[in-house]
Amino acid sequence: MSFRLSSISSNYLSRLRNFAVCVRTKSSFAANIVETENGPVEGVKKNSCLGRNYFSFQGVPYMKAPIGKLRFRDAEPPKKWTEPLDVTQDSSAYCMRSFINYADGGKEDANTVNVYTPYIRPSKPLPVLFWIHGGGWNAGSGQTDLFGPDYLMQKDVILVTVNYRLGPVGFLSLEDPDLNIPGNAGLKDQTFALKWVQKNINNFGGDPSNVTIFGESAGGASTHFHMISEMSKNLFQKAISMSGTAFCKPYTKIPPRDWALKLAKELGFNGKANEKDVLEFLEKPDGMSIVQAAKKVLTWEEEIGQHILYAFGPVVEPYISNNCFIPKDPVLMARTAWSKDITLMIGATSNEGILRANVDSKKISDTLQNVNFFAPSIELNLDVKGEKAEKYGKLIKESYYGQSEVSANNQQPYLSFISDLYFWHGIQRALQSRMNNDGSGKNFLYRFDIDLSQNFVKKMHVPEEEYKKYPGASHCDELPYIFKTNEQSTKLSSPTIDSKEFHVIRKMTETFTSFATNGDPNNQELGVQWDELESKDESLKCLNIHHNETKMILLPESRNLKVWNDIYSRENVDLY
Repeated sequence: MSFRLSSISSNYLSRLRNFAVCVRTKSSFAANIVETENGPVEGVKKNSCLGRNYFSFQGVPYMKAPIGKLRFRDAEPPKKWTEPLDVTQDSSAYCMRSFINYADGGKEDANTVNVYTPYIRPSKPLPVLFWIHGGGWNAGSGQTDLFGPDYLMQKDVILVTVNYRLGPVGFLSLEDPDLNIPGNAGLKDQTFALKWVQKNINNFGGDPSNVTIFGESAGGASTHFHMISEMSKNLFQKAISMSGTAFCKPYTKIPPRDWALKLAKELGFNGKANEKDVLEFLEKPDGMSIVQAAKKVLTWEEEIGQHILYAFGPVVEPYISNNCFIPKDPVLMARTAWSKDITLMIGATSNEGILRANVDSKKISDTLQNVNFFAPSIELNLDVKGEKAEKYGKLIKESYYGQSEVSANNQQPYLSFISDLYFWHGIQRALQSRMNNDGSGKNFLYRFDIDLSQNFVKKMHVPEEEYKKYPGASHCDELPYIFKTNEQSTKLSSPTIDSKEFHVIRKMTETFTSFATNGDPNNQELGVQWDELESKDESLKCLNIHHNETKMILLPESRNLKVWNDIYSRENVDLY
């Protein structure tokens, strides 16, 4: 007989005692009201799907609502309040189009964090995990549809999830210093929230001197940006970067191309092409209209041929301000990063590119008949139509396709190509930067290779009868093994406690919380010693996390990454 997580027998609960560690509290009574610097908040006591109680504070304002003249500008503190604020319900997301169901929704005043803790008054302050969601800078939120705290609440840690501004509202960049919108407001929101944690988390039972930031995709890249930006210096002590770094240039260094003017024109602007008039125009439409217009700004050739995933994302700010987050190329920032001595856990999934399986596959294969489009032309400063782009494009294409042709019926080579382009190459470069720039921080590299029923993105894109054509885990597939997801959102049923899926949940939960607690991801659930990286060469050893066997291996992607590195060297473009 098997049981779902939502209905667990006392016998099964007894088997979980080694999974949920109990801490003696100073008092058997813990009020649901907590004081913050801005005013009191009233949360609610909940019971996780695994049977442990925790306190939930959802929708706590950490900044003033970015509406009106504040829409594109740096975060400001919220107005203070005196009566307890009800924070017992899931808060809204910012305006966006969901990458799960492609529905438009959200609000412009989603300026909140969520705090989950097993104890408000523990005998000693608890480690803090600060989660930054992904979504390509244009979607996502800290809501519980994807990021339920249940699994992490089995351990003695505090989880904080954050909403930050998205798309044009979060990443509009204007060159005129008088307008005071240099860009990266979404990243600066995250820093503002980290400062809120430093000032307030102690009142929730957390230790402000033991904060681990972690994120996936754009959240992983955000994590790395905080590690190299002086704006976030000393706001956290450890980091976990999942499937994203500041070196993943297709979506972390957006080239300047009059994106604001193009957006305004999509919304009906026909005035003079000066930034002041464009800004005044963009302050008027509702947030969802801006989201919908932003989808039309990027051309197909820019997205597929030049690998610019989004028109609005992180930029090198056009001038230095008091709140400058990205003053120069991230490669240069990383060389003198304040975080070079903190410990990093970093990695990605074994088949990230499945995210694009069966998505415009015919149109993509037709576009990539032009081999020039395989070359990273923007970062190598190449003419996308020139001879060098053709030469390097042929080398890269051959590395993935061999002698086979680009075809909608032969997608896996393309999926491997974008896995390396968007994720693995940036990860390798980020690690090389840390290990070659005199830092003492430890580096732990993983490769998530689980292929089970909770791999929700793979299930979204690949019919079950085609699973064998696309082995491994897709981009985002590790998330349901760390967070409890909403079954209506992800179409995932809860795994049984005796399943392989639940064993992976235990392994991931134990690993992440062990790292957050003491800076070492090693634990009994892994079943193997996870060695930190020591070699400075390109062949990296990683912990390959598989449902049948977890073990240390040479990173399988290293062979193809060498082709990329050789091309960068030929063009004298710094890898790190």
